[in-house]
This record gives sequence, structure tokens and C-alpha cells, in this order.
Amino acid sequence: MLIVFDSYDLVGKTPTAKIISHIFNVDFPSFLSGQKVTLDKNEHKFWAKAQYFFLAQLEKETNINLILDRWYITEACYSPTFRNYTPDYLEELEEMIKDKAYWFYLTFDEKIKRDAIEYRLAKDKEEPFNLGQILQVSNKYDEYFEKSKIQHKFKLVETELDYAKQIEDITSKICRILYADNFNECIKAYQSEKSFNAVTKIQINTLAMGR
Repeated sequence: MLIVFDSYDLVGKTPTAKIISHIFNVDFPSFLSGQKVTLDKNEHKFWAKAQYFFLAQLEKETNINLILDRWYITEACYSPTFRNYTPDYLEELEEMIKDKAYWFYLTFDEKIKRDAIEYRLAKDKEEPFNLGQILQVSNKYDEYFEKSKIQHKFKLVETELDYAKQIEDITSKICRILYADNFNECIKAYQSEKSFNAVTKIQINTLAMGR
């Protein structure tokens, strides 16, 4: 199973993915995080496609469980805007993984989206995109979510500006989706090692300023 956190910048994908990975002890391939938009277009197209299909084939042949911080959905939404091309392999790839992937699309409620992005831009001095660019890409994600063939896709709408409140709420929702039948048992098992809420807050304080 592939658990995919893919969305536009500054919505808390990376910290959420790391927390979920920690809770369920699932591998987190950090090499997929923060893809650079400065690569030569042709070079990027080659390596991105190779990565995406490799993971899809890996899951198909081994039934491995992986949590991905960004995947081909980033390519579908960012490349038309910033690299001036649309990947031609999206339908083929989605056909391979449509019943194998769980896509969690984190997004801000429209009422707070602009303010939330501005708030987080002010805190993240390394963010390469500006407000207008992020809003533009967020629209691409909304469009792609509606047409994607992934069978298990979930749009998680954030209503909090504060990372801690947002991620704790989102994490709980994701746990319930992935382990609907034994959510309580799962959390109890985790709490036997460390407090779920305490670890969540520690993780947020140390990791959450990532994207």
C-alpha cells in the first residue's frame, strides 16, 4: 500500500507524513521530499518518471507499505505552471496504482487559505514560491483531485492557522481512515510506548516547519 501526502506548499504534508510514519512504523522515503523546480526540464522529466514508476512497480511486486511525501501528483500540478509541460504518463501510472494508493490531499478552507499561506510564508524564509504562485498551484490540485482515478482519495480541509492544532486533528482523521476497524487498539498500542498527544506535539515542534 502506498500512502501519499501530496498537496501544494505550506499545508503541513511533511510533518504529517513523518508523524503517521512514526505512529505506524512505516518506511518514510525522505528522498522524495522537496523536489527541486530548478532542474533542467528534460533532466527532471526523466528522473521524475523513473522514480514514480519504480515505486509503483515496487508496490505491485512486493506489496510493500510506503508513506510518500509528494509523488507524481506534484508533477501533474506543478510542471504545467513552472516547467511548461504536462506529463504524458499520468493515466498509465494511475492505472497501475488506482486501487493501491491512498492519497491524502491536505488543503486550507477557502475562507482562510490566503491568510494561512501568508502567515506561513512569513515563518518559512526558505519557501521558493510566493503567495500568487501557491494559490495558482492550489487550484491545479483542486482540479486534479476531482479527475484523479485513485479510488482511495481524501480531501482533508484545514480550518486552523496553527500547525499544532491542525496537524493533531489531521493525524487523527488519517489514522481513522487507514485503521477504521482497529483505530482504538492501534492508538493504545502506541500509547504503551509514549503518549500519542505528547509525541505529536513534540514532532510538531521539531518537524512541522517543513512543508
